[in-house]
Amino acid sequence: MTCHFYVAPLTARSLDPDDLRLASDVYETALAAIDRPIPEAFRAFLARLILECLFHGERDADRLHADALKYVRLAFRKDA
Repeated sequence: MTCHFYVAPLTARSLDPDDLRLASDVYETALAAIDRPIPEAFRAFLARLILECLFHGERDADRLHADALKYVRLAFRKDA
């Protein structure tokens, strides 16, 4: 399952501790792939993207990492 980059508003939903650890790991790994200052707005959007993927049922760590890194690479292309 690939998560799309549209992030709907967060509503009353919950994640368990394992989901939150996974989200944190994916988030930190994606941010570590960026070799320049990272705007706060981008950090917030990336966090929401990862959480939305989890809320939509994605629990495969490799897929979550791939989706997050894909977004990071698009947002921080060298030619941008």
